[in-house]
Amino acid sequence: MTQGSWRQFDWLLLGATIILTVFGILMIRSATLGAIDPDLINRVPDQIRFSILGLLVLFGLATLDYRLLGGLHQWLYIIMIVLLLLVQFFGVEGDGGAQSWLNIGIRIQPSEIAKVLIIITLGMFLARNWEKMGELSTIIKSGIHIGIPTALIFIQPDLGMTIVFAVMWIVMVCASGLRLKHIATFALIVGDQRRSLSPWSGRRWKVTSASASPRSCSQRATATLTTTSCKRVSPLVPGGCSAKVTLRARKTPGVSCGCATPTSSSR
Repeated sequence: MTQGSWRQFDWLLLGATIILTVFGILMIRSATLGAIDPDLINRVPDQIRFSILGLLVLFGLATLDYRLLGGLHQWLYIIMIVLLLLVQFFGVEGDGGAQSWLNIGIRIQPSEIAKVLIIITLGMFLARNWEKMGELSTIIKSGIHIGIPTALIFIQPDLGMTIVFAVMWIVMVCASGLRLKHIATFALIVGDQRRSLSPWSGRRWKVTSASASPRSCSQRATATLTTTSCKRVSPLVPGGCSAKVTLRARKTPGVSCGCATPTSSSR
């Protein structure tokens, strides 16, 4: 980036980002103050290191010509897929229970890296095929392009990042000139799927509930759920056994139960 290009750098956005980062570190500090768990104690220094590393990466990428990144889009896509595949075999679980991290001395989350790389790779694909945006095959290919990394993220499982990728695809294809006829086609497909699922809404489902009561009721209960009649069901059934659906309880053979058999019906 030349000196003239730095004048066009969005310093206001950078300042707002730094303020939010500092605010986040202060909030982590206040939440972990007095903690005895080493993992919680290390949260603040880890966040500071990640913030500094992020700023270095930010300025490093800002010095690059975006056209260079575009020329490397195929390699960037391969790197993204390889990182996400490594997570499946060597990933470690994060605090949320998802296997979405790699430990390479420091822990990194490849899905966050993929979130940046997919913008470059999908952007290049759409830029090269913008004249073909009227063809449904182009939309499908763009969906496959982003669908592969999205599927790898989904099975980690990381639903939040999966939704982010889906929203990015919608925004980018719309900005690239998605035709109204394609939007109408997708709407019809979604509507058809909803109609195909509607017969199930009135069916009765058998589910097994083994919720414990305050009085340790040892029962196996069979609950009958009707989706159209659950609005007025009382969340508490006499006898101490909690239920949110129509409940008919029966004792398990050989198991004694100290509470009355709960029976409730919704109307």
